[in-house]
Amino acid sequence: MNVRAPLLGLLATSGLLGAWWRLADGPLLREARPAADDPGRFVDVDGVRTYYRVQGHGPPLVLVHGLALSHLTWRACAERLERFFTVCTLDLPGFGYSDKPPGWASACRAGAFVDRFLTTLQLDRVSLVGHSMGGAAALWLASEHPERLERLVVVDAAGIGRSGTIFRVLATPVVGELLLKMTLPVTMRLLMRDAYVHKELATSDMGAAYARFMWSPGARQALIEHSRAYDADRRALRPRIRNVTTPTLVIWTDRDPYFPLEVAHDLLGLLPAASLEVVTGAGHMPQEEQPARVSQLMLDWLTSSLTPRPRPATAASPR
Repeated sequence: MNVRAPLLGLLATSGLLGAWWRLADGPLLREARPAADDPGRFVDVDGVRTYYRVQGHGPPLVLVHGLALSHLTWRACAERLERFFTVCTLDLPGFGYSDKPPGWASACRAGAFVDRFLTTLQLDRVSLVGHSMGGAAALWLASEHPERLERLVVVDAAGIGRSGTIFRVLATPVVGELLLKMTLPVTMRLLMRDAYVHKELATSDMGAAYARFMWSPGARQALIEHSRAYDADRRALRPRIRNVTTPTLVIWTDRDPYFPLEVAHDLLGLLPAASLEVVTGAGHMPQEEQPARVSQLMLDWLTSSLTPRPRPATAASPR
């Protein structure tokens, strides 16, 4: 049996993978930078150069993104909410345009970072919205610093249910690193399609934008560290959720491929003061699939909570 050809093929493939591995950790890395006309700005938060954007007028409302995402995930919602709130979106450490230093990658640390971010911007008390991993970070902040929050909204939050398959894959040594080193625009688009019911929303432009973020120095390691910290964070967060006294709105979808609707009911059982709204026909990214619906749910709840509506007139009770 002639084994020479398969052996040579295996050696060639190994050589190509080795070369790509080295290139992906060095020459191919590029810092992601905002365009010259980008309306956002940077601020130093405890040594982390942090990108954020502020728009609108009114009470402060801070929107926190999920794992592997950025402030861009909130664009459509922010445009609707800015008529009523001063809306602030940011890129957490490890994501988007912000610095990607080691040591920040867990939902617990992300919650602590948001606290420091608010201090840096001199925002004493805000309403806070968190999606996915950002929802877990928001719950951490609410459990540790309730005085910071006026109202809380969590959208398809991570950190409550068990880690999804993709996150377990990313946490696997070598396998996760190899997968992330293959995040070209086309593969990034394919990976993100799972999060949507409406697959057409995972566009080529979106794939290119997030692939560009993923090729920033430190970005892949941040994603891996978050995935590896998930189980420990989850075990630590669950008992703390019972201490969250901030009035909370839980928004969930009926077709989340990572955290099904049962997880939302589990969260409701842990939170002392919470209500649930279900968005039908959406996956893990309702703020992108149905921004009008999600924005209206948040707006109705936040404004009705902050400014009570007059009670309807009732007939006088007979004496």
